[in-house]
Amino acid sequence: MDPAENNFRYVGWRVVLVASLAMVATLPGRTVGLGLITEPLLEDLQLSRVRYSNLTIWATIIGALLSPVCGKAIDRWGVKTCLPAVIMLLGLTTISMSHYVTAANVIVFLILSRGFGQSSLSTASVTAVGKFFESHLGIALGVFSALVAVGFVLTIPTVDGLIGESNWRSCWFGIGGFLIALAAFTFLTILAKGQKQSQSNHNEVSVTWSSAMKTRFFWSFTVSVGLYYLVLSGLTLFCESVLSDLGFDRSIYIASMISMMIAGLFGNFLIGWLSAFWKTNYLLAISLLILAAVLLGLPSVKTSGQAIFLFFLYGICGGSFAVLFFVGYGKAYGPQHLGRIQGIAQTFGVFASAFGPKLFAETRSATGDYWLALQGLGIAAIALALVALLTPKPNRSTVKKSFLTQVESDKSSRI
Repeated sequence: MDPAENNFRYVGWRVVLVASLAMVATLPGRTVGLGLITEPLLEDLQLSRVRYSNLTIWATIIGALLSPVCGKAIDRWGVKTCLPAVIMLLGLTTISMSHYVTAANVIVFLILSRGFGQSSLSTASVTAVGKFFESHLGIALGVFSALVAVGFVLTIPTVDGLIGESNWRSCWFGIGGFLIALAAFTFLTILAKGQKQSQSNHNEVSVTWSSAMKTRFFWSFTVSVGLYYLVLSGLTLFCESVLSDLGFDRSIYIASMISMMIAGLFGNFLIGWLSAFWKTNYLLAISLLILAAVLLGLPSVKTSGQAIFLFFLYGICGGSFAVLFFVGYGKAYGPQHLGRIQGIAQTFGVFASAFGPKLFAETRSATGDYWLALQGLGIAAIALALVALLTPKPNRSTVKKSFLTQVESDKSSRI
């Protein structure tokens, strides 16, 4: 346990601040951010919704491939260099998009926005915290997740208002300029001594990305988080439609979203605190069971109170997964190769989220409602919860020793 982590003058807490700002800054590359400009963009470029949605899916998948590249770069060159660099690249992309996007090249800007925003900057932000914390990782990531949630709640309506007052191109240009300023602020905030403090954590036993991928724990965590991302993208996008099918109007949809956001903050702090005492696979199993309860319970909702309560549970679940995704890999595999490990996991999660809306839309088109998708995903969540209970966190020393033994065996066989 590093006693420095108990001191709020420790540079790691400054990293939590700038990393949370960086995560909020992914907005231009996220579905919610691009969604704010979808209508004016389609009108401006004279694009059909079908073509744009297909371009978005491919941009999400291709952009996700930058996550492991970013993770590897962080492991090699450090947080101080890579985090500001990725923010800068997203800022330049956003400014360029505001000036030069056309119907012919929109796919290029979507790929760059997704790649530098949703993929690379998300990976860099969460890995930055994991690089500076060991014993207090859960608490640090709980604070980080709560700051991110508050940041998005404040930023989304602000950006939406700016788009309404001017136009999407002017707003995107302003956001790009803000990102470049944030890159400079981030670089100056993480001082050289902070980089050294981060490197001191690497004295801990750490597992390489290739050996981590050979453990059951990695796949239990990664597939579970991927399932949540799939549900998040599909259910959140069509949430108003789901509630409408149940007989509720838009006011209940708004109340459910508010309930979900408030519960998400509670889930951030609760899981961040519990992760210091409970095993991460137990927390993952509990979160998956809550998710299953929401998915299986939605088709049976009869009253507005029940709907709001289920989305409150969904918010707790979302806050839990937000922290678990960040803390699980760090606790299991250590900080030294955390960038590449989380980058690979982030890629898997983004792939899953890309197909969430399609699964929900296709199910409703084929059956007339969303219930089959909800029930199938709920059953999958229960199955993954059982897997999580039976898959404890691996012993780092054992995994590393096993990997080194295998390497020596392979060398001998080649000789």
